Amino acid sequence: LAAPDEGDSTAVKRATGVPLSIAEVSLEVLERGETVSEAASPAVLPDVGVGVCLAQSAVRASLFTVRANLSHVDDDSFVDDARERAANVEDGVESVFRRVAADLGMER
Repeated sequence: LAAPDEGDSTAVKRATGVPLSIAEVSLEVLERGETVSEAASPAVLPDVGVGVCLAQSAVRASLFTVRANLSHVDDDSFVDDARERAANVEDGVESVFRRVAADLGMER
């Protein structure tokens, strides 16, 4: 295999940054689901639950891609920042999901 050039490094960073941004936005969706679950009528709570599950899945899928791509990035500063952001999202999604699941009666 040929050594990666600067363009490859930029492409891998982009391929990491985009799903990381998707994970962060998906966490925001989950947080809004929490707000909705607290105020929604019982008739729409199942829909809120589906939305929350989809947002959680989007976070997990995005972070899977982020972690896979980070093994191909040589920029330690970029890797450290991305790992920290990913960990923050993961921590946030778990706590928000647990609260929303409890509100909706979806405890595991």
